[in-house]
Amino acid sequence: MLRRKNQYPIGLPDLFGNVPEDFARNDESNCADCGINCVKLGEWYMVHDHVWEQAWAGQKRKPCYQIEALCIGCLEQRLGRTLMRDDFIPDVPINDPNKRQGASERLRNRLVACRARQL
Repeated sequence: MLRRKNQYPIGLPDLFGNVPEDFARNDESNCADCGINCVKLGEWYMVHDHVWEQAWAGQKRKPCYQIEALCIGCLEQRLGRTLMRDDFIPDVPINDPNKRQGASERLRNRLVACRARQL
């Protein structure tokens, strides 16, 4: 999960979901909670800032130049609900459920979900 739409550090997956080989192997793409590699899992996405901030409320944050990653399951646990299409930034190619090769089924389902379900 890239933190902000307008912040794009070099050497990271781009807005189209293209992932540099070395990034997929390093710890920066691991979920902060469960440790799973989000890129390899197929859960690289962008949500609105207010959704991300809610998930990180009261949590220790990394410095702004580092990546904060959460798999879909851990982000949903923090929010207490499932994600839905309105949570994702529209018109960002990485969030297009029709063009995402390698996206997990869970991510694809959330990108088109009309409603959230409480956990």
